[in-house]
Amino acid sequence: MQTYKLWEICVIDPAKSLIKDLSDDVEVSFLPMADLSQGKNTFDSNKIKKLGEVRKWYTYFQDDDVLLAKVSPCFENGKCGVARKLINWIWFGSSEYIVLRPKENVLSKYIYYIVSSTQFRQEWAKNMSGTVGLQRIKKDWLQNMEILLPPLATQGAIADKLDKLQSLINLKKQAITKNDELAKSIFLEMFGDLRTNEKKWDKKIFTDVVVLKRWHDLPIQDRMAWEYPVIASTNIVGYHNKYKAEWPWVVTGRSGTIWEVQYIEWNYWPLNTALYSESLKWNNPIYVAFFLRAFDLNRYVRWAGVPTLNRNLFNTELVPLPPFPLQQKFADIIAQIEAQKSEHKLALAKLEELYRAEMQRSFSL
Repeated sequence: MQTYKLWEICVIDPAKSLIKDLSDDVEVSFLPMADLSQGKNTFDSNKIKKLGEVRKWYTYFQDDDVLLAKVSPCFENGKCGVARKLINWIWFGSSEYIVLRPKENVLSKYIYYIVSSTQFRQEWAKNMSGTVGLQRIKKDWLQNMEILLPPLATQGAIADKLDKLQSLINLKKQAITKNDELAKSIFLEMFGDLRTNEKKWDKKIFTDVVVLKRWHDLPIQDRMAWEYPVIASTNIVGYHNKYKAEWPWVVTGRSGTIWEVQYIEWNYWPLNTALYSESLKWNNPIYVAFFLRAFDLNRYVRWAGVPTLNRNLFNTELVPLPPFPLQQKFADIIAQIEAQKSEHKLALAKLEELYRAEMQRSFSL
């Protein structure tokens, strides 16, 4: 299988001179960065502009071009896709896009899967320039990147297999989202809008529902891989041979990502970017997790640099507190939904592992 540099198999950022003779009144599709997909090989936008509005300042591309976000954090988040079904075959979009136009005997979807692969993104991340928080891919490095290019039929077979895996992954993600939406709707039906105390529950101060506490840091080099998860503001970030909190507990973000709330069913070590429930005050932990989501902790975030949650701003606030038997009834219902969600998450993890293995097999030099 032959290796090529990217510029040999793709035109990078095609010149606008190709459409210089088109009238400014021609309608074209328009794609802002927010509409570029993550985890999908296509993208959609119903936005239409006149060519004269976008010709000078925005990036030009057309049907079958591969679009790649070149600026952080959009690049790291995997924003890329293949242009399809354009108005008059033409798109314009953010100036922070790189456009890859495959040459003869090169499939757009094959290029898409290369630029969306984790191994290539990790390598590209080492070759970015600019200030912290606003870095961009170095174009000279990108165009000289080496690519394995099999025959056209093999490219198609690889892309088709990855298409199927990606479709299954997206279906599992949709199923998990539906589980979450169902759980939220049941919470709202049973307890109403807690912000307005729609159902007139008795009120208690916040710390009569849950006492949140900040824990200590545990640097990566000090973590001893074992059975106890290390929990940050959004998820498990490692494992350790000791724990600092016994289950069941509820954890939410203190610094960085604030809005995530996790219900933990194991003994674990909460990091200092998280707040964990030192006491649930005899309330049901599953109810408390949903209560914190509904309570909207983002209202108490201070944005001096890294967003940080200040407990002193809400610890004495009066909040509705439904009776424990109703909390327990809710938790019993949610347990069934969470069991389904766990099955979906397990299946998703297996599919994502298959996807990563296929990407590694197909694109590693």
